[in-house]
Amino acid sequence: MDPSNSDEVVTASTVEPSSAFVAGGILGAITFLLVSLLFGARVALAIASMALIFALVRRIAGAAVAFAAAAALCGVAVLSSVAPFTWALAGAAAALGAGLAIFARARLRDKVARADGDMLRTAGVSG
Repeated sequence: MDPSNSDEVVTASTVEPSSAFVAGGILGAITFLLVSLLFGARVALAIASMALIFALVRRIAGAAVAFAAAAALCGVAVLSSVAPFTWALAGAAAALGAGLAIFARARLRDKVARADGDMLRTAGVSG
């Protein structure tokens, strides 16, 4: 799958606009921040680590980097014994939200490319 292919980008953008990914990333970041403030930094670290594992399994490098940054900031929050760890969790939430948007976009592009390939295969077109 070549991301520079203009037809693929047009198809993905007609299926789901970029603003939906931004809104999803923001809502995911807010949810992650609230969960991490409610349950603590250790649970936030576990969530960010699981997201990192999912991104690595799916081979989505951008999301993996964002999730790794979120996990590192959660680790700072776990090791911090003073009250300002909230800033680390807020940074982790922002990184996780960006990772979620990248992850969702990559999954959608993969799904659209798979559907286009299936459609071409059923039509008998090779290429």
